[in-house]
Amino acid sequence: MTVPTSHCQSWGIDAPNPDLFWHEPSLPGRISYVLQYAIRAPSTHNVQPWLFQVDDKSCTVFLDTSKTLPHGDPTGRDAYMSVGCCIENLVVAARYFGIYEGEDFLPAEQGQSGRVGIVRIRFKESAGPDATWQALTEAIFCR
Repeated sequence: MTVPTSHCQSWGIDAPNPDLFWHEPSLPGRISYVLQYAIRAPSTHNVQPWLFQVDDKSCTVFLDTSKTLPHGDPTGRDAYMSVGCCIENLVVAARYFGIYEGEDFLPAEQGQSGRVGIVRIRFKESAGPDATWQALTEAIFCR
């Protein structure tokens, strides 16, 4: 089953062209491509409190504490849920494109520049798409 994407847009932006993924020769480039899906995650208060650090075979996802709302979200619960949605979108898209390898959760310690490391997603070279994740991946742009 394929989700009809002709009417599905987030913020007036069309879904990425999958051909661009398959023509990208480097794994860091492919990781950057699937981040287009991650950033379409719902975000409480629309603050989008995530940051990414892409390396050769991984991407670390951080909570950007400069984007938290001390009065609207005093415990940070909403910010962490937003980052969790972002991570889920990243994992779903990476599984579909066949580059997901695993994740390592990081200790919740605030690092430099107000960033809290949440998870490091590990990636591998793709052997091809995994059709079991296609509908979920396409649905990311239909929310």
